[in-house]
Amino acid sequence: MNITVTLLVVLFLVSIIANTNPSVAGNWNQSDQVSPSINSKEFKFGDFKPWQLHANNFKGGYSIVFDPLDSSKKVELFSIKTYQCAKGDCQNNSSRWEKTENVYDFLPKGQRGQPAQAWYSWEVYFEKDQAFGKEQPEGPIIMGQFKENKGLGCPHVAFWHYTRDDNDTYDVVLQRNVANTPPPGDCVVVGRKSLISIDEMRGKWTRFEFFIKWSLTNTGEAEGYVNGQRVFSYSGPNCFVDCDKFSNFRYGIYFANQRGGVKLRPLNVFYKNVRRSSTRHGLLD
Repeated sequence: MNITVTLLVVLFLVSIIANTNPSVAGNWNQSDQVSPSINSKEFKFGDFKPWQLHANNFKGGYSIVFDPLDSSKKVELFSIKTYQCAKGDCQNNSSRWEKTENVYDFLPKGQRGQPAQAWYSWEVYFEKDQAFGKEQPEGPIIMGQFKENKGLGCPHVAFWHYTRDDNDTYDVVLQRNVANTPPPGDCVVVGRKSLISIDEMRGKWTRFEFFIKWSLTNTGEAEGYVNGQRVFSYSGPNCFVDCDKFSNFRYGIYFANQRGGVKLRPLNVFYKNVRRSSTRHGLLD
């Protein structure tokens, strides 16, 4: 084959690649959301199953960056730079970028629920000048949640900062779902406990550890620790629909039902050491 013919073949192949219909070539947009790296081997997740992207994630919003306090290590960063939404979240004025535990394809202990009891941990970092409270639209900024009811409706357990409280705190919340009610009225708070003030979290890593024995009845239990200190204990139901059959964990940033006329200011939430284990000690392995 002479040089002219070779050149024509190369140009033809380049033209095919450049004009390929995305629906035929595959979902190239998926790589824009860094999907391969959400299960990066740089991080240990304990016995959590592989992660998948939430279907309502807006484009962008996730990156692996250097630890703001230790440039020799990498951490995960979830960001909302300005109001963005995708799919069903738009009708509820919500913005999210979450990683979801893939219990659909990787069944923990043969079912789509959590282990009967387990320890969970994660660490969160906020920049010193991060806007919270009344500087943001009204609504819950959810930074960790468990979803039952086949993943629909309210999280039965959520970890959030609600922007219109008198005291700006990071809370654990127990909720029931209200059927046939549009957000934000679709969730009824059953119990709520402030874990730490937002100001205490600025400019430093804050470590959360939780022991949870899951139950639809009064046999349920939970204990929570912040930076090694026990901050709450609970006994009673901690789910209400079908957590014995389905319950998965999601983390990242989910600013739900934004309202009140205040413009969203950039949000950055850093995470590390997101893990699940059968023992507290196992969270450190």
